[in-house]
Amino acid sequence: MDAAMDVAMDTGGVAAPLARPPTRIRRSRAGGVRRVATEHYLRSDLPCGAAACAACPRPDASPGAARGRVAGVPWGPPGGGGGGGGGGGKSVVYVPTAAVVLRQIDLLECGLPPLGAVLFLQTVLKAVRSTSAAVYARVTTLLTEPPVAPAAGVGAAAPDGDRPPAYALFSNEHAAGAYVERAAGEADDAHDGRLVAAAVDYLTAHWAPTRTAPALLTDGGEADASSAAALVRRWAGVHPHLTELLAAAEEEGGEGDPVAAAAAAGGGGGGGGGGGGGRPPQLFADHLGVKAVRAGVRAGRLHVGTYRVAEYDVREGTVAVDLSGVGAAGTGDRTEVLIRGRAAGNRAVDGDSVVIELLPRSKWGGRSSRAVEEVGAGTGVGAEGEVDTLDDEDVGDGGGGGGGDAPSANGKKSKAASPPETGRPAKRKATPAAVAGTPPAAPGTATAGPPAVPPAADAAPALPCAKVVAIARRNWRPYCGSLASTTSAADGDRGLFIPVNRKLPRVRVRSRRLLELVGQRLLLIMDAWPRTSSLPSGHVVRELGTAGGLEAETATILLEQEINTAPFSAAALATLPPAGWTVTADHVRGRWDLRDVPIASVDPPGCTDIDDALHYREVGGGKVEVGVHIADVTAFVSPGSALDVEAGARGTTVYLVDRRIEMLPGVLSGNLCSLMGNVDRLAFSALLTLDAATGRVVDAVFGRSVIHSKASLTYEAAQRRIDAARAAGGPADAVDGSLLGLAAMAAKLRAARIAAGALTLASPEMRFRLERETNEVTDVTAAEQRETNAMVEEFMLAANVAVAARIHATFPHVALLRRHPRPAGEMFAPLLRAAASAGHALDVSSSKKLSESLDAVAAASAATDPYLSTLLRIVATRCMSQAVYFSAGSVDSAEYLHYGLASPVYTHFTSPIRRYADVIVHRLLAACIGLAPLPDGLASSARMQRAAEAINDRHRAAQFAGRASGALHTKLLIKRKAVADEAARVLRVMENGVAVLVPRYGIEGVVYLAREDVEREAVEAGAAGAAGAAGRATEWVDAYDEVHEALTLNSGRTLRVLDTVRVSVVVKEVADRADRTVFSLLPQSK
Repeated sequence: MDAAMDVAMDTGGVAAPLARPPTRIRRSRAGGVRRVATEHYLRSDLPCGAAACAACPRPDASPGAARGRVAGVPWGPPGGGGGGGGGGGKSVVYVPTAAVVLRQIDLLECGLPPLGAVLFLQTVLKAVRSTSAAVYARVTTLLTEPPVAPAAGVGAAAPDGDRPPAYALFSNEHAAGAYVERAAGEADDAHDGRLVAAAVDYLTAHWAPTRTAPALLTDGGEADASSAAALVRRWAGVHPHLTELLAAAEEEGGEGDPVAAAAAAGGGGGGGGGGGGGRPPQLFADHLGVKAVRAGVRAGRLHVGTYRVAEYDVREGTVAVDLSGVGAAGTGDRTEVLIRGRAAGNRAVDGDSVVIELLPRSKWGGRSSRAVEEVGAGTGVGAEGEVDTLDDEDVGDGGGGGGGDAPSANGKKSKAASPPETGRPAKRKATPAAVAGTPPAAPGTATAGPPAVPPAADAAPALPCAKVVAIARRNWRPYCGSLASTTSAADGDRGLFIPVNRKLPRVRVRSRRLLELVGQRLLLIMDAWPRTSSLPSGHVVRELGTAGGLEAETATILLEQEINTAPFSAAALATLPPAGWTVTADHVRGRWDLRDVPIASVDPPGCTDIDDALHYREVGGGKVEVGVHIADVTAFVSPGSALDVEAGARGTTVYLVDRRIEMLPGVLSGNLCSLMGNVDRLAFSALLTLDAATGRVVDAVFGRSVIHSKASLTYEAAQRRIDAARAAGGPADAVDGSLLGLAAMAAKLRAARIAAGALTLASPEMRFRLERETNEVTDVTAAEQRETNAMVEEFMLAANVAVAARIHATFPHVALLRRHPRPAGEMFAPLLRAAASAGHALDVSSSKKLSESLDAVAAASAATDPYLSTLLRIVATRCMSQAVYFSAGSVDSAEYLHYGLASPVYTHFTSPIRRYADVIVHRLLAACIGLAPLPDGLASSARMQRAAEAINDRHRAAQFAGRASGALHTKLLIKRKAVADEAARVLRVMENGVAVLVPRYGIEGVVYLAREDVEREAVEAGAAGAAGAAGRATEWVDAYDEVHEALTLNSGRTLRVLDTVRVSVVVKEVADRADRTVFSLLPQSK
């Protein structure tokens, strides 16, 4: 974009410096003062950007330069439609201010006729670049890429028939006649304002002969004829889509920009009160200004962290901060602080960086014990003049316990009550004495009567609670969802957007096509959340398709996780090898030639991106060699190349049930890099020497190689070959012999890892069967784990550990490693309670003790409840933090530990086709062994840490997308065949229901057991003729035991964590969010 901004300087004209070069006073770090003078050059031959201007040269059309000249567009529609007047045939080119570019970029790039001519000023783009890199990049694309038709869902013909939208740049700060000098002591924003005004005046005179005028586009209200809002009003009758694209205005007279309260100047704290003078009442407290925030953070009164909405109760959130100075216990140096109620959340949205203030200890309390999917407050559209309110459950410091009166956002008193109940509320048991002395019941079964095991612990101590006092940084992104299904013509152009992510609030939107958009999946940008509104405002930018359809829902998943599905750029594809590329003698020189070694790959069925292959051979002296051969991606992807940049930005391949989104182009991932059978391929090999008796790795050497895999096997096929060789008393060929040796050594490696304290964890991993022609899921089953799965896993782990040790020894500060933090004791509380409810005690003092405890449960329950061990391992996994990539120089070496693997140092080396972290590790390893220099971008610990954090983000997004895809396809399967009766296990007990896991399908959900929920679901199921409706239980919560996490139902039976229950599972069509999977409790079998 620098080239785009400087394009006007490339015309070869004469330039002259200002007569009085501007001077600035700058203070050095040492405190000294110096005067700096800079020359500012002006030219008289810079292109103005107007197509009709014959006086100006045409701009450079080279790649990367600002292209195009703009022709005027009508000021208003013919005949004055839209209420704005036709403008008397006036032809204009819109010149947006920085505020418009930053807030209305979706409008500017829509390509619709009214905005078919936009001229960006150099001054404006400088301001945009310093404020938002993302918006600046979008403007760069508009100026440097060929124009495209309006996006799908924005629909309309191009301006003036076939003419595409036009965007141009005017370098006003270097154009003689358009530049004004800075006045003495003038602030940057004031000078920028005068520069914009001078540029418009200059263009008005310069364009006079062309009968086209510049029209300054401002960010004011509709009453301002020059505003974007007024432009939309003029044209909305002809182009109703414009209404959706208009970003909502910030709160007038409010706090200013709510974003970056900790980084931007801004007033603090004033205003508020009720709705005097016709203004709506204030619902939320003012956000503190920058100075107050900085002072509070320095004094230790305020703390900054990321706001996360609770999993089950969306009214509650947490912020992890360092509270070591106030004596609060936490995980390491972080403590999870509760934010209870929407008033305390003060307009924070999941993922926002917030500033919090601790409440007095008297107002600390426990987590919510209820499942609440949606906030009931503020769900109305809120027409003009309508009073907006928060319900009692939204205000105060409570929401999950606590009592007394709490101050609301507007300073008045409001009862901090439990969530509203209908019907008879559940009785609560809160003391261990209530269940003392009862005999134990058989584990894994529901019981009639109170819980039968002693409590794992007494009632938990009160947790720190806080309120949000400022937003440090909004983490808003495009969100997917639909309009409320209750939308009607009576709503006019105002509707409610319901995000598919239930952790997000509903959003007010405006559109003249409300009824047309109902039932569609939409993409929305959140604009603002005024303190006078119970809900934020936003605008729709795209239609994704019909809600519930596979393609629209898949697009929703990918957009929600910000997965890049765009094709690779031409520059990236230009770096690929030519068609017909093969391994030649030149490639073999300088590499190990291992083509005669009996190498084979073992992968899931249908795998085409084969990262790894293995071999085994005896080398004498009681030693064996295992070769771990990994695709040499770095032979095709050069550091810093266009392909490298794009692969790094993607971070990982994303695997969905019916498709994958590649990190690398298919010609590499599915062909040239893939270690497929019976073809020469380039590899990066780790040759591990192991003690044949113990499996201990005694040496490891690394090098680039050429291999020729003798077989590409599935896990099942490899297992058949191993079993057949064992049955026959020996291998049939060299590949079988290699597989037999690998299996034997893998068992020894695994035994040694477990003895060292490695954990065997679990997650509900499912395998989907697809119909070949329609790609429709026909069945889902738990993924089968064979000996060959464990065999491959062991050697991948061994290679990763060996490579980690090598790169860390050579690059102790920049090695890219992977750690799994040791969990703090309190993180295992859910696991301990779950095990205790089934009559088992676990030792979590170390990973080894935990592993032994889980193995003991597996042995004890193998005959009576074989799934119990797996279930506890799932719970254990969820008690731990995720493993993350990091730069070795970013943390103390004591924190390198990978807890789950019991490895002091670990990395990822074995999957470079699908993980960019492995590409980085390959480059580090190549530098270690002298095969290539270390790229400059990897030589800094700070840079490496930034890369690690970006990869972590993309890795998490890929995981979420994969799980969401599995859930979507399972939902579609269940929708086609309702599950009338299926076994489920209770994962969590709450005041109004239980969270369950259905192992058969790997799905989870909440069985709501409040009386009104049970009766409503029964009525709806009966009316719909749902499977199993007639046999549904008419049971609801009678008493809730918070200490033991037990629900006693009106029938007398009690539900506890890990109990087995039977449920019906049906999919209820819900157009607002996504079709809802409804779990209903079935009667207890006699």
